[in-house]
Amino acid sequence: GILLGEASRAEALETTRRSLLSDEIGMPEAVRAAGIRFHVDDLLYIAHWITPEPEARRYDTRFFLARVPDGVECVLEGDELVEARWLPPATAVSEFMEGEMILLPPTVDTLRRLASFSDLDEAWSELGRAEVPAILPRMRREHGGIVIEY
Repeated sequence: GILLGEASRAEALETTRRSLLSDEIGMPEAVRAAGIRFHVDDLLYIAHWITPEPEARRYDTRFFLARVPDGVECVLEGDELVEARWLPPATAVSEFMEGEMILLPPTVDTLRRLASFSDLDEAWSELGRAEVPAILPRMRREHGGIVIEY
């Protein structure tokens, strides 16, 4: 992950991170232990997806655009991510379309929206003015397959 903020007790940050990831402590305790102050102004809420009702496992997922300072590295936590890399949204969509990357529909849709902007500032400006409705796709069978509508 990436810490969008600063820790007043930076020396405690890695130990606190490990304790959080091993479920020894929760997020509120981690924030207090490392003295974390989040930079919430560096996050912009841009999408909200809810898993279709027929799905056995359902999620209520929100997507954020983040301003990440130069030089910040993403640290893999290991349970969910197997690879992390920085790439333009259009490249991710292209790799998905070519079968080189596995992405779920909410991620593809969000990346396509981001790819329509020339840079972060334009995306931030446009998306910052937009409402963020909850998207609840519907699933239906068609021609022996499943179609997802949203």
